Amino acid sequence: MLTPKVLVNNYEVTFEATESLIGKGYKRIAHITGPTHINVFNDRQNGYNDALMKHGMSYNRHLSLDEEFTVELGERCLRNFMDEKEKPDAIISSSILLTMGITVQARAMSLGIPQDLALIGFGNHLSSIIMQPRLTSIYQSETEIAQISFDLLDKMIHKELPISENCTKIVPAYIVYRESC
Repeated sequence: MLTPKVLVNNYEVTFEATESLIGKGYKRIAHITGPTHINVFNDRQNGYNDALMKHGMSYNRHLSLDEEFTVELGERCLRNFMDEKEKPDAIISSSILLTMGITVQARAMSLGIPQDLALIGFGNHLSSIIMQPRLTSIYQSETEIAQISFDLLDKMIHKELPISENCTKIVPAYIVYRESC
């Protein structure tokens, strides 16, 4: 069904994040995201996959989680990755809570960030700059997303925009580089 919608450039920004890690010399980049039947997570997974393919990278390890993102889940994800024969040297995480859990578990395992494990997380929250080292994060303006969504809804309510209109607004996300990679 066609309808007005607000999207974030998840594919492009995840592709860029993956390429950035590749450019910094990371060879085993893992990706943790949500269920790929949801467009946001599918776009992120495809951006990750396509960047690896573009650079001929053979290590492709991702988790598509179908449960609530929590700090504890992030800890468990890192433990699982580190139990594997080929361990990641970088992780892109789709949630600040998962990323916080990865950071907590990395410390518990005496893994240095970014020396042993680079991290990029979605969500440029206050915790991103409080964490040590400060987290490289993907910023998407929730305020801008909400404002555009409200404006579209208001136009539909006032019949200035048909509900069946194929109107897509893209809010650009971008990477805020800090010390974690």
